[in-house]
This record gives sequence, structure tokens and C-alpha cells, in this order.
Amino acid sequence: MFTKNVVFISLFFSSLLLFSGCFRSTPILIENTITHKKSTPPPHTTLPPPEKNTIQSVSGLFFGDMMFDRYIRRQLDTQGWESILDKKMKKFMTSSDFTVVNFEGAMTENTPYPARDNMLAFTSDPKWAKNMSEYGINIASLANNHALNFGKQGFADTKKFLERFHIATFGTPYNKEEEGNLFVIKNIKGIQIAFVAYHELFSGDITPITTLIKKIKSEKLADFIIVYSHWGDEYIQKIHPRPQKKAH
Repeated sequence: MFTKNVVFISLFFSSLLLFSGCFRSTPILIENTITHKKSTPPPHTTLPPPEKNTIQSVSGLFFGDMMFDRYIRRQLDTQGWESILDKKMKKFMTSSDFTVVNFEGAMTENTPYPARDNMLAFTSDPKWAKNMSEYGINIASLANNHALNFGKQGFADTKKFLERFHIATFGTPYNKEEEGNLFVIKNIKGIQIAFVAYHELFSGDITPITTLIKKIKSEKLADFIIVYSHWGDEYIQKIHPRPQKKAH
């Protein structure tokens, strides 16, 4: 059982890539102790069993960057979804109570740019949101440097298409509440979990996030807080001291 109710999930820009080369996931287990209080019995009755605690467990999977554009789009269009994620991966990804991804790019009906190595404006076909949901993905962070690749309308479309298939979205590229919700609270098996997103590349200021964490804790909005961070240096496997310091 956690001794603290704030958990940091660190996702480095390119060291945790899903569908783009390197494939990693971070599983966690959250346990919450529920105390059952014994009531005072009427006279001349058998005493109830001693007070006991029940541990309610929730499991989760965290993946890194996910997008369906460029060469991945070409493969999906020609070979289908299972050429990217097969049935074994479906079994793995649906084994947890929740699965979080960093949705890197937009999901729009816009025409994509021609696929090339240096093309860095991504849009995914909305039809793949259904497959994402079927594979257990139910929470997506939009706090990254590609969420605005197709502008504010593209950002709004992304939220619309994902949420249509019950994939909750949270986080914004600049960590500003006026852009959208910075967090989402999910009730999972009776445990209230707040997912808070942070993106470092556009704004290194962590004040909006730390203020939000304090608010969630002071107002007792959740039992646990998970901070899902998009930070660090590209193509570096080692933990950089900058995000490490921010996490502490």
C-alpha cells in the first residue's frame, strides 16, 4: 500500500514510444485499505467478529507516445489494426482496470501530410478510436508538444473523437486551464483517482500543477493523485536531473 497518495508517472519524450520503435509500459498497483467498523450489538446476542480491514486493489497500465500517422498510418491502411497490435497485446492491455496513454498529435478528419522522416505534424484517423477503446485504453493525456498540430479545432476534434468511445482526456499543451481540463477524476472499483497531466517542453513552470495537486488534496476530491508527466530529453534513456528535481 502506498504511503503517499501522489504518484508520478514519468514519460520521457521518445524513450517510451508506442508504435514508433521502442515499446514499453509501466504497470502499477494501487491498494486502498477500507476499515469495517463493528457496531454495538443488542443485549444477549453473539458478539460480531473482530474489526478487520479490506484491501481494495486497482491495477493500471501506463504507455508512452501513441499516434497513428506517417508510416504507421500507411501500415494501418494496408494491413489493418492487428498488424500493429495483435490479439496477445489485446489480452495484455485489457488485463488492467485502467490504461493511460499519451496521445501524441491530433485525431481529425483532416488530410494528413505526406509521410516522411522529418514530418512532425500528426493527425490520426478517428476510426481508430474504437480500436483503442477495445484494447482497454480508457484515459488519454493531451499534454504534449503535438496536440496542437492541427490547431485549436484539431485539439477539440481529438477530445471529441476519443471521448465518443469513452476514452477520457486530460491535460493541455501549455498546462493552462483555459485550454482544457488539466485533470480528470475516475472512480475505479470504488477508489477515486485523480489523473493530473504536466507537459514540460512548452512551459517549464510547475506552479499550475502543484497548485492543482494542493487543491485536489485540500478539497479531498480523490483518494490518490497520479501525475502523468511528458518531460525529459529525447532519445536519452537515463533520468535527467531536471525532471527528477521537479518530481521531488
